[in-house]
Amino acid sequence: MNARFALATTLMGALAAGSALAQPVTGPYVSLGGGANFLQDERLNTRLDPEALLGTKIGFDTGPAAAGAVGYGFGNGFRIEAEGNWRQNDASSLSGGGQLNAVTGHQQNYGAMANAIFDMDVGANWI
Repeated sequence: MNARFALATTLMGALAAGSALAQPVTGPYVSLGGGANFLQDERLNTRLDPEALLGTKIGFDTGPAAAGAVGYGFGNGFRIEAEGNWRQNDASSLSGGGQLNAVTGHQQNYGAMANAIFDMDVGANWI
């Protein structure tokens, strides 16, 4: 099987799934998602001795991200849901003018949201 055939098959499956999901949500539902998290480099500083870490940056590896939601669809395009998410990135590099020469650790982020959503039918099931 060549790469073009695999790509075409995947695309057709996604389009078919998209048209099946274009109907209004009625009743309770659960949503799960996952992916990659790309965290930007961060500059380090301190209030005790601002010159000690001047120009020092810490870099992070790409890490995992996950999200989930529970909600209720009213069948007319309106939905309400509660969503939570989590992300983590490991520290990978330290560079700059600071006196530090090694880095370990990670950064984790958690989030929660309440959403009110309106699913609008624009006549094209791919939008």
